Parts: sequence; C-alpha cells; structure tokens
Amino acid sequence: MKSHCLLLSLPLIFVATFGFPQSQSEFPPQPENSIDQPARLELIKLTNDAFEAEAWKQNIEGKVSLALTVDASGQVLEAAAIGGTPELFRAAVDDARHWQFEPPDDAPVVTTAEVSNGRPKECPGTISTSGAVGSSGQLRDKDGQSVAVWEGNEPGLPPYPAADRKAGALGTMIFSITLDYDGKVKDISVVKSLSPHLDELAVQALRAWRFKPLDQNADLDQDLRLEITTKQCAVCGTKFIQLQ
Repeated sequence: MKSHCLLLSLPLIFVATFGFPQSQSEFPPQPENSIDQPARLELIKLTNDAFEAEAWKQNIEGKVSLALTVDASGQVLEAAAIGGTPELFRAAVDDARHWQFEPPDDAPVVTTAEVSNGRPKECPGTISTSGAVGSSGQLRDKDGQSVAVWEGNEPGLPPYPAADRKAGALGTMIFSITLDYDGKVKDISVVKSLSPHLDELAVQALRAWRFKPLDQNADLDQDLRLEITTKQCAVCGTKFIQLQ
C-alpha cells in the first residue's frame, strides 16, 4: 500500500517578474517601444490557463520571457515572446493578452515579464500546500521478515495535520505491535516518533486495523514492527515576484 499525493488540483509554479534586462534572442519581434528601461507596473490580474494547459499537455517544464505594451487602462496592447521554451510561446502570449495592470501614469508603456512552470515536487514543510501518509501495511519481526499484512481494502491511515506538516514532522514513524489470535491489535507502542501529536493520531488509527498472518503458525504475540511514512508532496505554490 503506497502513499499518493491526492490533490484536487495540480497548480503550476508560476512566477512573474518585471523589470529584468532585455534578452538577446532571435525570437518574435518586441513591441516598438524600447525596453532598455522597462516600466515597473503592478499586475492585478494574472491569467495562466493556456500556459498551464499546454505545459501539462506536452509534459514539459519551462519558462517564457515576454515583452508587453500596456495602455492607459492597464490592458495589454501587444505581447511578444522574446526568449525561453519555444513550445510554450503561443500559450504564454495568449495568456498575457488577458493580463491586467494598474493603469500606468504615462501610457503606453513597455515592460518585460517571465512566466515559468514546474511539476509537483517535494517542498519544505513551511511552504508546502499538502502532504500524504502511507504505509506498506506489513508487520515485520526483529529479522525484518514479513509476518502479517493489513487485511482489507484500504486501512484508515492517520491524518497529516497542516500544523505538523509545517512544523517539519516529515519521515517515518515506527510502531511496535502485538496481535491477538484473530489478527486484531492487542498492544501498541511508539518506537520512532515524528511528533507527539502524530504519534497519538497514528496509534488511534492503528488500533482499528486488523492483520492477516502470512503463516498460520506465525507467532503474533511478539514484537512486530510497522512503518508509517509522511511526506510533503505538493508543489511549492504559486509565486508572484516583482523586481524593483
């Protein structure tokens, strides 16, 4: 029984940066205005539907540098890709045309931006957005041999509260378990802890488990070990960075 990152959505890492130096490239032409000193604008509406869909469709990570002309209402008049991952140019430009900035004082103005995406990955607990709990469901003896396995469709794994995740309670918990004659948990104790709170939640969940011996003659009333692992498996979240 493996752990999975069960997320309702898989947002891409999306970084917009404004005011970086002009890229030297042979990509589609920039707007007519010079971007040697791009304007610093505040982005108030960011659309990334096309960029996200294309990245996932092609199963790629990448970034696109853009040159944008913004009118007096803060809408994007022109958008051109000036560097980055060619497969994502069209999608990035299509999205950028729907961006909305705070109306500039002296319009039209030109700015530059970069959008990038990344696949879900492990993150530090302090900035993770989700996590997962998993276990093989196997009870092993002191020699590491599997003696019994969890019996049923899907065991009641303990929850992984956000407070524990963000506090860095990450890794593997180990429990010592003895069973009665019909495979029910008789005694349980913590061998390796991640946090007192997680220990308590795991013990509560494990008391409801029932195991099936792999050998009918196996000694179930001995010190058997079970591992439960936690991991932070969400993307690091959506970021917006505007350079000075």
